[in-house]
Amino acid sequence: MRASNYRATFFCLLFLGCRKKPVGSKPKHNVQSLPLPKPLDLISLKPHYSGMPTPDNKDDTFISKAGTYMTIAGWLVFGILLFAFFNNLLEKQQNPNSNLATVYQGEQREVVLQRNKFGHYVATGRINGQEVVFLVDTGATNVAIPEATADRLGLRRGRSFMAQTANGLATAYTTRLDSVALGDIELNDIKASILPNSGMEEVLLGMSFLKKLGLSQKGNQLIIRQ
Repeated sequence: MRASNYRATFFCLLFLGCRKKPVGSKPKHNVQSLPLPKPLDLISLKPHYSGMPTPDNKDDTFISKAGTYMTIAGWLVFGILLFAFFNNLLEKQQNPNSNLATVYQGEQREVVLQRNKFGHYVATGRINGQEVVFLVDTGATNVAIPEATADRLGLRRGRSFMAQTANGLATAYTTRLDSVALGDIELNDIKASILPNSGMEEVLLGMSFLKKLGLSQKGNQLIIRQ
């Protein structure tokens, strides 16, 4: 009886296991829905900066510094060029005759001076072969030289006398110049005066030089002939 009971139980279980499931039925599974993965965060893939620069950071830092230095250098160059431009412009306004051209007409030499913006005739010339800046002054008896320029030219001081300067009466000294030149017009053994504390920078080109030349004025030009 015990064996037959076992066989009956076995066949019952087999019968239940082989039963066909209804069409369209779905297995019931107790499966919980899982959350979808979040999109990949590309920012999180970058190396975390921990105080020590990575190779990429080093390159970026170098490029950034190089760009900054190049910008500063560019502005410095621009400033220097701008300063040179305006300095040259001011010099031309003060002395429009820095490069004199001499015109030859047979044996006659001619130099044309342009009046500057202040109404004066300023020109670059030479005393004893050294470059100076002249201010034409037909009211000055002699060529008058500031003391600093006289020292640079190595001029000897002669007798002293009282002279009227921009700062009032002052002691001046006589001297003689081996040569005075304006362009290719050159004269020798010219009387001159040395003026201490004159308050001027240009050499006054007075009548001790000009009286030996021909002068004529036309508009804003002074024509000097030898």
